[in-house]
Amino acid sequence: MDDLKLFASSRSHLVELLNITCDFSNSIGMELGTDKCAVLHVERGRVANSEGIDLSMPINIRTLSEAETYRYLGMSQNIGVDEAGMKQSVCDVFYARLTKVLNSLLSGVNKTHAYNGWVMPVLMYTFGILRWTQTELNALDRKVRTIMTSHRMHHPRSSSSKWLHDRGSAIREGTVVVVCDEHLPPLQWKLARVHAVHPGSDQVTRVVTLKAGNTIFKRPVVKICPLPLE
Repeated sequence: MDDLKLFASSRSHLVELLNITCDFSNSIGMELGTDKCAVLHVERGRVANSEGIDLSMPINIRTLSEAETYRYLGMSQNIGVDEAGMKQSVCDVFYARLTKVLNSLLSGVNKTHAYNGWVMPVLMYTFGILRWTQTELNALDRKVRTIMTSHRMHHPRSSSSKWLHDRGSAIREGTVVVVCDEHLPPLQWKLARVHAVHPGSDQVTRVVTLKAGNTIFKRPVVKICPLPLE
C-alpha cells in the first residue's frame, strides 16, 4: 500500500492513529516506511512549528516545514496543492514525452496511439485537480502545434482551432458537432447532430437542440464545435 494520509484534530489523536496503523502493518507483515513520512501541523489555516512525533515503538516522524511540500497521489502539496509548481512540472513532462514520441521511428498511426495512451494522460490526470485557465490551455495548444510542426506532423498553414471562431453561422440542422463537457477530458467528448436551431430576435443562433443516439438535449453554441464533413 502506498500514499496513506491520516487526519486528526489533535496531536494525541494523531499519535493514536499512527500507533493503530503501525500495529495493523505489523500484523499483516508489512513495515511502515517512516523515512518517507512527515507530519504537518495546521493551526487556524497556517502551518505551525512543532516537534516531530515519537510513537510507542522506536520510531520518530519528522515535521514538515512551511516551505516544504510532500507528494501525495502525484501532486505536490502543503496545506493545499502547489498549483503553479505542479503545472510547470506537468507541462515539462508532457512536452518531453511529446517530443520523444515525435522523434521516434513509429508510424503515424502508432504515434497517434502513443500520444493518446502515453502523452495525453499526463495532462488528463490533472483535470479536475488543477484549475487550468483558458489562457493557459490556449498557450498549451500553441506550444503543441509548434512542436508538431517542427517535427513535420502538423502543416504550418493548417487552419487554427475552430474553437476560436464564431460557430453560430456555421451551425444548421444536421450539422455534426463535438459537445464540450467540462467534466471530461477533450478526448472523451461525444459527437452529436444538430436537431434544431433556435435563433433569437436578432436572428443570431445561440442555443441549439442536439441529438445523440436516442437522447435529445440543448446546448449553447459556445459549448459545441462543428465538424467539417465536406
